[in-house]
Amino acid sequence: GRNAIFVFVGAGLLTKTLGLIMIGGLSLQAHLHRALFMWWLPPHAASLAWALATVAGWYAVLWAMDRRGIYLTV
Repeated sequence: GRNAIFVFVGAGLLTKTLGLIMIGGLSLQAHLHRALFMWWLPPHAASLAWALATVAGWYAVLWAMDRRGIYLTV
């Protein structure tokens, strides 16, 4: 697909960055996960919701890039 390598690298960098930023002994990713999903969903469902939200977020980025005609090639 178009810009697949961009999403692969971007998702990896975002995950690493969110895991490295620590706030009060927890990573920023853990804080976001708790704030967005853990307060209203059981753990397994919250994990699935986090994964689906991540995919939807990257899909939105790809959609915006495609709409603007931005295609990164190697």
